Formats: sequence, C-alpha cells, structure tokens
Amino acid sequence: MSESKSVAEVKKALGNEIAELLSIFEKDGNVCLKPRQFLGSELFIRIAQKINDLGGSYANGLFTIPQKQEDSKSGLTPLEELHRMVLDFRRYMEVETEKILKKIGDLKK
Repeated sequence: MSESKSVAEVKKALGNEIAELLSIFEKDGNVCLKPRQFLGSELFIRIAQKINDLGGSYANGLFTIPQKQEDSKSGLTPLEELHRMVLDFRRYMEVETEKILKKIGDLKK
C-alpha cells in the first residue's frame, strides 16, 4: 500500500508558521521545499525532523518529499536516521557558509 502527498497536505503537516518560511512546490514527483531565508540551526533541525517524518530528506539547499511513498520506512535504524539528519544539516551549513563568504568577498571588492 502506498500514500500520496500533495503540497496542501505537506503544508498542513508542517503548520502555517513553518510553511511560511518555505517555498513549496511540486517537481518531478516530489514535493519540494526551499527555505526563503537562512533558518538557523535550531529551526533547520526542527524542519528537517518534520520532513524526515514525512519521508523526505534535505540535499543541495532543498528539502524533498516523494509524493508517492511506501508505508514502510526507509529501513534505517534510529541511529542511522540521526546520522543522515546530521549529514544533511552539515551540507546545509556548508552551503550557507559558502554563500555568506561569497557575499563578504563581493562586499570587499
């Protein structure tokens, strides 16, 4: 059995407060969520956990949730899930740090 997710269902699951911080759209069979601003570490972790609970992940500045999912989880243990979340957060921080350093470099010119 599978479950299908729509943009409206994802917004409802996240809540209005969090949904307003993200651009949410459908692309290639996924619901994609892109932060509109720098989220900060605590908020990012909170959002990443909710996305993870919905069966999604974070990569390259974008949260993605497959629209069609199997009922079973990804088969990862809780420790493996936590490790994946930490790696997702690390990638996010690297990308955001690179953007900030680029902006600083542009200001020095």
